[in-house]
Amino acid sequence: MHAETQCGGTKTDVALADASGIVARALGPTSNMAEVGLKRSTEIIVETVLKAVATALGSAAPNGSPSVESLCPITFASAWLGVSGCDTPVDQARMAEALTPFFGFAPVVHNDALLLGGALLRLGVPWGIALVAGTGSVAVALEAKEGRVTQAARRGGHGYLLGDDGSAWDVGRWACRVVVDAYDAGEKEGELAATVRRHFGIASTPELLSKVHELEGGTAVEAANAAKLRVTSLARPVLELLAREDPLAEKAVRLAVAPFAKSAVHLVHQMYRMRGVALGSRAQAPVLVCGGGCLRQPHFRALVLDMCWQEGVTFKDVVVVEDVAGEAVMGLVEA
Repeated sequence: MHAETQCGGTKTDVALADASGIVARALGPTSNMAEVGLKRSTEIIVETVLKAVATALGSAAPNGSPSVESLCPITFASAWLGVSGCDTPVDQARMAEALTPFFGFAPVVHNDALLLGGALLRLGVPWGIALVAGTGSVAVALEAKEGRVTQAARRGGHGYLLGDDGSAWDVGRWACRVVVDAYDAGEKEGELAATVRRHFGIASTPELLSKVHELEGGTAVEAANAAKLRVTSLARPVLELLAREDPLAEKAVRLAVAPFAKSAVHLVHQMYRMRGVALGSRAQAPVLVCGGGCLRQPHFRALVLDMCWQEGVTFKDVVVVEDVAGEAVMGLVEA
């Protein structure tokens, strides 16, 4: 049996599979290592894996917080963990070492974006580009060989203060900027402005400036995360307006998408150079694997692909991954 764990910004998703397919699933709270730390991250991973194991065995899930030092009751052929906030080789090695007593061997630990490489394993292609645009964003070039996925190059994924171009946060931020700019220019306010005002519970656009920067109760970190979430959650109604061809919503999303698409273009060029492929070679065009709530929206994804095409980059195939954990674990099984 194989185990795969996706530790994202909002939840931990565990999938167990064998040759017959996925045999058990379990969900837990976020185990983002940058937010909860190594100790708590490993605890959440173990708790969630044990929930899935209990389902597979038809037994009750353990009560309390099991020790990471206790051996898992199931012996896995392989374990692949994608942990948000676990970006450096040092952090990944620390995470693998901490979980070795539980799995009985050192699991493969990557950033969660690399789990999209499960699609490359399943398709049997040697390399591709993975784009994630959800709460945050990242663009990575992946290589798949002998049942393993490795990161060949990367752009972004540095958090909302330094990056996250094209993410839900970025879409919400640009929507606010576009609305404020239109107001300052004396333009007639349209549906996007009404949507932004409704989202933040304000009566007029000038109130948006203080509302965006407003910090509520709790610790400084909790207050900052709540403020970030208010902007991030605006992305959903903005993307709904994009689907209805609202011009101002399209402007905001284009501004968010442009540097994100540029990252994909740079990665393709970088991989072509590394692999000795001529630019524009349709015969060796890469597969694009898309993940995250924004990229699962057809109109958002179409903008990304169109901007790449305008830069001379096309893709042999586009795979949209709805179930990252499931795709990754089946990639392990089928590799």
